[in-house]
Amino acid sequence: MITCIQTVMIVVVVLSVCEVSAQSNAVVGVEVGYGRSLYSTSIPAGGGTSTFPDVNGPTYVPVSLASQMRWGDSAGVHWLVSGAFGLQVASMNTSTPVEALPYIDPTDGSIKSSVTDAQLAMTRRSALLRVGIGAEVAGVGVQLLGRMGYVYAAETTHLMTTEHPFGGAEGWPTAEVLDSGRTVIVERIPTDGHHQVLFDVGAAVSYSVLADLATFPMVFTLQPYVHLPLTTVYVNHTTTERLNYGCSLVVGVRL
Repeated sequence: MITCIQTVMIVVVVLSVCEVSAQSNAVVGVEVGYGRSLYSTSIPAGGGTSTFPDVNGPTYVPVSLASQMRWGDSAGVHWLVSGAFGLQVASMNTSTPVEALPYIDPTDGSIKSSVTDAQLAMTRRSALLRVGIGAEVAGVGVQLLGRMGYVYAAETTHLMTTEHPFGGAEGWPTAEVLDSGRTVIVERIPTDGHHQVLFDVGAAVSYSVLADLATFPMVFTLQPYVHLPLTTVYVNHTTTERLNYGCSLVVGVRL
């Protein structure tokens, strides 16, 4: 027979289980974001001794599947685990003056020098996987982040432009000469010339708001972040993404 004490203990256990369940929740939704990255490269400008300056370039997260898991004291600290899987698009463009290129003056046939700039352009598309762990109080959270990117499409283009068409195109047997001789593409680095897997570590702060929309319990999370890349971007040359920072927005349904 079940005694009164046993009955009370069973009720307490059931209520405790219900309370623990009420203190945890999951969120599933989508994430978008925008950031900037700082790059430096060892690629010589114009194929000579000049160097490209460090440059910032945009980094987009057009859309990702995102999730959040919270548990802990409903009136105090919540532990927070998050994840995202999606697409990242990065690009950069930098230029610097280099040694002038020769051109033939059409009026008298003399050889003159033309102002020349070297340019470096990069585009990169990656499949992105990010995980985070941290804590949250009253909607304000702090997380440590780990991120992995698989580069599935990329190209770097190294070119020079001049004010006047330059002579001596025979000196560039492997280069593309375009724009009536005003542009020389020194080098193209396609996807197979880039690192295929990139790793970052970082941190983020976040602020989450719960709102009921059309009977759905929605969670909106604004998340500024910063990442420190651990791997270089290219194989052919040492090009480094030194810092990535930005902000993302997660919109999800609380389950």
